[in-house]
Amino acid sequence: MKVFMKVVLLCFLGATLLAYEKPQAQERIGHQIDSDEPFFSGKITEVRHGGGYTYMLIKEHTDESFWIVIDRTDAKLGDTVRFQKQLVAKNFKSKGLNRKFDEIMFVEKLEYKVE
Repeated sequence: MKVFMKVVLLCFLGATLLAYEKPQAQERIGHQIDSDEPFFSGKITEVRHGGGYTYMLIKEHTDESFWIVIDRTDAKLGDTVRFQKQLVAKNFKSKGLNRKFDEIMFVEKLEYKVE
């Protein structure tokens, strides 16, 4: 009887794991493409450099705008960019710009093209 209960328990556990779906992250910032490593994209509407970093205000196709920051880059106003999120910080104080951002996304793998 103990062996039977163990088999039933293992079958139940296996079925539960197979039915489990990875929850989708709900982001307040930006449009997320459905994948394990989502890319965000948009047009640069403002660029500032400070402290070895580049801060960009991105406007998405949905007209939503948000700030991103990355190691210093040559991307310019009007460029269309695509990038991956590392993390989102709230109430972030930039020493290089001497400015506080209510919310900013730290990004990596920035790709851009001149429009």
